[in-house]
Amino acid sequence: YYRTNLEKYDHHTYPGVVPRTFIGSLAVSAVSAPLLFIGSIVVPRCDAVFGLYLIRSVFGFALYMGWRRMWRAIRSQYGDMSAVFFSVVSATQFHVLFYSSRTLPNTFALFLVFYCWANWIEGHSYRALQYFAFAMVVFRSDVAVLLFPVVLTMLYTGDITFMKGFITGL
Repeated sequence: YYRTNLEKYDHHTYPGVVPRTFIGSLAVSAVSAPLLFIGSIVVPRCDAVFGLYLIRSVFGFALYMGWRRMWRAIRSQYGDMSAVFFSVVSATQFHVLFYSSRTLPNTFALFLVFYCWANWIEGHSYRALQYFAFAMVVFRSDVAVLLFPVVLTMLYTGDITFMKGFITGL
């Protein structure tokens, strides 16, 4: 592990087309670091592969909790059958399961989008806008494709006002 030696990380060698953010990885590593420390005590030969599996497990669990939050919102608002249908559709989407523990900007954004949709379903429109704006600015700008129709719907139904919605999004 490189720990605090930031020059060793691959974002200097392979910066990618769009500069990557570290905020999601920082959050996952903050949760994973104590577990890695305990793991290094319990498992004497704790190596980078163990760390990889642990970090991906932590993030996969976090994404599951986001999905579960949305599932509970669907269930409380639309009933058990809608929640079952959401579960079936989610389980059949191979790319969600495939990417669920990968620490990519798309997956970090998906975590926040789950919370956004759950808040919107429950009628917490301004909180949903905050999640959307954060996901869009920090992780993926193409979240705006989801944000635009949601904001139009919120404005049309009177859930938000234009000015307060604009200020909340900032």
